Amino acid sequence: MALRPWTPDKGFVNEEAKQPASVSTTLSLELCTFPRTLGSSVAAAALEQLLVVECVKDAHRLNILEINQMRTKIERTQNEMEFLNKRISELKEMNEVLGVKQEELAKQHTNFVLWLNQTLEERAAAIIYINDTYAKIKLEKEEIAFQKQCLQETNDLIDKHKTEYLEKKEDLTNQIKEIKQSCETSRKEAYSKKKELTRLQNKIIRMKHTVNSSTLMINDHTLEMARLQESVSIWEKKVEDLKKSCLNLEDKLEQKKRKTRDCDPQSHSGVYPMTLYLYLALSLKYPP
Repeated sequence: MALRPWTPDKGFVNEEAKQPASVSTTLSLELCTFPRTLGSSVAAAALEQLLVVECVKDAHRLNILEINQMRTKIERTQNEMEFLNKRISELKEMNEVLGVKQEELAKQHTNFVLWLNQTLEERAAAIIYINDTYAKIKLEKEEIAFQKQCLQETNDLIDKHKTEYLEKKEDLTNQIKEIKQSCETSRKEAYSKKKELTRLQNKIIRMKHTVNSSTLMINDHTLEMARLQESVSIWEKKVEDLKKSCLNLEDKLEQKKRKTRDCDPQSHSGVYPMTLYLYLALSLKYPP
């Protein structure tokens, strides 16, 4: 580093700057101007001496200043080191605390991640549900629009039917009036027919009484006929038995006749015709 001259009033002065020459006679380093009458050699020697003294002083001052600056820097550095050591201790303590907090934060992070995953799943499910709901709402809107259209068509149809109904109602009212008139006429006719029917019903009742009495008589006759038929059946059975007896008798007579014919041909000639006559009479009276 190049040494530069220093003055109390101007400090360090550049060598290139022109300044008046001065001579110091005391230790106060006060500069005095050289007289212009001195020789150049004396001035040069004085300047060299002064320059050497000034350089040495400047070097001392500079060294003291630099030493003070270095001491200040060293003290500052030591203070910074102490501060940094304290900061390191604090950071270690903070690191230990932060380690515990980091574990807690890791657990919280895990729980948060799980919660976030669950939230995302719920969100996805909610999005799916929202999409489904939106689709359902869209379908329901379309259905509502269709129902409104159908309702409008139904209202139009109802109005049309209402008009037709009113027309038909008027026609039916006229028809009902005509029918009422016809019913009144029919009622009168029915009243007269009801009288006739009542008369006929009374006649039928009398006829029923007659029929009932006739039925009772017929039942009596039927019972009598049944009794007579039973009696006829008994007599027919008796006649059959009598016929069998007659046949047996005829057989016996025939046998006897044969026997007597061999003995006396004319002794029993009238017996057989009498028996035959009896058989014919019974057959005519009680036919089979």
